[in-house]
Amino acid sequence: MAVTGGGAGYLNGRFYLVGGQKFSGRYNPHGPDHGPGFAQEYTNEIRSFALEDGAGGTPVISNYRAQRDEEHLHRRDYNLVPQVFPDGKPGFTMFAGVFQYKADIPWLYPVDIREDGYQPVPAFEQQYSHYHSAHLPVYSRQSREMHTLFFGGIAQYYRHNNETKEDKEVPFVKTISQVTRAANGTLTEWALPVELPDLSGASAWLALHENMPRLPGDLLDWDALPPGEHLVGYIVGGIRSSAPNIFWPNTGKQSSASATVMAVYLRK
Repeated sequence: MAVTGGGAGYLNGRFYLVGGQKFSGRYNPHGPDHGPGFAQEYTNEIRSFALEDGAGGTPVISNYRAQRDEEHLHRRDYNLVPQVFPDGKPGFTMFAGVFQYKADIPWLYPVDIREDGYQPVPAFEQQYSHYHSAHLPVYSRQSREMHTLFFGGIAQYYRHNNETKEDKEVPFVKTISQVTRAANGTLTEWALPVELPDLSGASAWLALHENMPRLPGDLLDWDALPPGEHLVGYIVGGIRSSAPNIFWPNTGKQSSASATVMAVYLRK
């Protein structure tokens, strides 16, 4: 269970710990052999288990299972988002994540996770949100459409002057993007015409407002939302960067923990 950068979820009585890595030592951007050094080992697994009350009320892990895949599950620092699939059954999707084996660039295709297994979706490439960021799942039972909104963060691609640009240094971005899963299962992505006010969103969380209608898994219930503009939640925490690319020319002052709470409105 010593996992960082993984995703955690809960579905029908079982907890899911997906992807991530075991990291030991002190982080150094120049690699594990510089300075004090460190070791990292990707889990390459979907780990699921139940929790029960043990002696004295101590939680005990039970019914532990692990699915291992060194190709499709080799990911960390990504968005694990609750989903409702076209057949109406709940699950999760691993969106993007880092890093590929042959290059320090993100994986672009998602992996769908259900109770009975997982399925990579290599035919779809996600462009705009590759690192863990604030995100919001929105589902419509009437249209059977699953929408996932991503707010800023870090990505290999971004929008500039109405064009999609690529930066393999994977910079901080202001992009707000959306991935929609249609009733027939087709995935479509686009960047929204509004951006975050600064280079933030990475490692942040979006908390739904307590008055918002929601489905299990904290999905916003789109059909139950009246027409008009609504305060749906707040983006909290994360990293604020002073420039898109700060990884190498870094003295420790180019980024900071965000001290701003951003209100998020949706208009129906």
